[in-house]
Amino acid sequence: MKKIQQVLKECDIFLKVPEKLKITTNTTKLFSVISYIIIGLLVFSETYNFLNPQWVSHVDVDTVKAGVLPNMYINIDITFPKMKCDDFGLDVTEITGSLQLGVTDGIKFDNRLLGGCRMHGTMKVSRVSGEFHVAFGKISFRQGRLNQFITATQKHTQGHIHQFTIQEMKSFNPTHYINHLSFSNTLGSTVHSGETPLNGKEFTLNGFDNARKTYYINVIPTLFKYPSYTLRTYQLSVSERDIPVTYGASFAQPGVFFKYELSPYIVINEMNDHSFAHSLASVGAIVGGVLIIIGWLSKLFDSNRELVTSVVEME
Repeated sequence: MKKIQQVLKECDIFLKVPEKLKITTNTTKLFSVISYIIIGLLVFSETYNFLNPQWVSHVDVDTVKAGVLPNMYINIDITFPKMKCDDFGLDVTEITGSLQLGVTDGIKFDNRLLGGCRMHGTMKVSRVSGEFHVAFGKISFRQGRLNQFITATQKHTQGHIHQFTIQEMKSFNPTHYINHLSFSNTLGSTVHSGETPLNGKEFTLNGFDNARKTYYINVIPTLFKYPSYTLRTYQLSVSERDIPVTYGASFAQPGVFFKYELSPYIVINEMNDHSFAHSLASVGAIVGGVLIIIGWLSKLFDSNRELVTSVVEME
């Protein structure tokens, strides 16, 4: 047993200095206070970073295959205070040539708004660039040598135009307020898209007979990487154009148009999250490193002071 105690005593790296042999000076006290302050600040910073992980972002080419993610969803909530729901329809066209006229699937037209209409819901589209619009007029398409007409609730895959008379157009008023508009990869999901640039947008006629309002939307795929899962969504950047429509021999098609273009790049946001063990190791390194450096500085200062004192005594 004594041999074991002797071996342990020889292996002890935490040697104790008797109290009567310890020497304290004003210099060591000052450096000790400095050490406590530095350690406190660094430990606070490390604790804050652990409790509030930072996001690191970078841009890459979006390589997701169409077969893996063929569709996306457009979440809309728009109020038209000057039109009834029966006065207009919602059409969707895509760069591939696909066309949806009078979209009603997933979209609710609420007439309960006094004198107006609220259009809200989610519509499914292909994951390509396209356009959706609210425009006035009877929908016409070319079939053979004849112009055929369809109602706002019928669907067709041909190119189309909206036909109307000037008298009929006077009942169309594109004044609107966008409560919400976002893009998502899953039905009804608005995660990370709650505050989009289009939310709160408002348009009113200012002394013109009518107007064509166009929103140009750049749809940017975005990936959020959490420690345990990933989430795909979209960010939006928007520009606008207003074209006043004055009745005459020729004029632009009045309506509200949303032209969206899917970006080929993806923004990747990765959470810079540290585990508790990592943070604990960092705190230990901070304490040990500060004490060692301050200890060296204290010894260096004391050595220089002793050297100066010796020189003075010799003189």
